[in-house]
Amino acid sequence: MLVKVCGLTSVDDAIVCAAAGADWIGLNFHPPSPRCIDLGLARDIIATLPPSAQPVGLFVDRSPAEVAQVAAELDLRVVQLHGDEPPETLGVLGELQVVRAFRLGGPDAIDGMVRYLGRCRELGRSPDYVLVDGYATGQAGGTGRTIGIDLLALLRNLRWDVESSVLDRAELRSGPDPSASSDTVRSFAPSPLVGEGWGGGSRADATVLATPHPNPPPQGGRGPEQASSDALKPASNAQAATPGTARRPVNASLPRLILAGGLTPENVAERVSRVGPWMVDVASGVESSPGRKDPARVSAFIRAAKGPLSD
Repeated sequence: MLVKVCGLTSVDDAIVCAAAGADWIGLNFHPPSPRCIDLGLARDIIATLPPSAQPVGLFVDRSPAEVAQVAAELDLRVVQLHGDEPPETLGVLGELQVVRAFRLGGPDAIDGMVRYLGRCRELGRSPDYVLVDGYATGQAGGTGRTIGIDLLALLRNLRWDVESSVLDRAELRSGPDPSASSDTVRSFAPSPLVGEGWGGGSRADATVLATPHPNPPPQGGRGPEQASSDALKPASNAQAATPGTARRPVNASLPRLILAGGLTPENVAERVSRVGPWMVDVASGVESSPGRKDPARVSAFIRAAKGPLSD
């Protein structure tokens, strides 16, 4: 299990989080947030991070040009879109790895997320990761609101990519392996977390993910119709992609799932067991005050999320 600690506002907190085993460090560039930092502080934080800790820039409804400019200035390889950015935004961000966040207040929000991802497939650029967060009216995130148990059950029925290889962190910091073939894609582990639909209901929404993609699949890959529909098929029917570079193909399974929303050292293990995400994301759940991380809670959270292997 990988861990992202988000909303750091000091170099000292970054050192603590990295030493405790955080895999990703979230830097907030949303001005209304109490965790927002400027580019100068962001540079200082990034400079202290070891190669094992990947910096991620968080943006809310900023233009693609602004996101790309900040990423270039800070040498960020991963950006998180946490607002109402349309699917068209992803294609403009080039080779940046994109985390697309969705705030889930009810089943309709999951339906909307699936439709959004279907549209991304139509456009030829899916997010590399999907983050699900709790919903609070008028707030983009970091509220401590949990996702309802009923919604976690619905999420579990989708076929998420659950590979947990740490290789991606090294590639994100140093770039892809130049020796890898450009026409191949990384092999993704099939997910065991596939149910029979929306909590036992119909699979009508799965048709959104079966829309044929206009571009041909990578050499040796599957056709877009089968690959898209595999997102909601049992894992035993899914086929692995050809091993290769880290760039996520549009016709792979649903993006890797990052679980957020009111996670704490006390509840993270239980919530992970309900969904089986690739990564968990925490902000307020390990703070002594907004933007100030509590070292003891950070360590406790990472131990609880990663389990016995973290000791």
